[in-house]
Amino acid sequence: MFSLKSNLFVSTLIEAKDYARKINLRRSHPPNCETDPRELNRMRSELRLAREHALAMSVMHRNRIL
Repeated sequence: MFSLKSNLFVSTLIEAKDYARKINLRRSHPPNCETDPRELNRMRSELRLAREHALAMSVMHRNRIL
């Protein structure tokens, strides 16, 4: 019984260490983004509108509305 608990604890520690390494790696290398935040918001809104349009067109095509 002790070895089962010990094995579970060790595997959990290994997973926690891997997760911490990934987080620390992301923190040490921040994304290099020199784009203006307003430009990013504009691009996101255009992508959202394009997705909504594509979804509407697929619904219309599927239901033969045209």
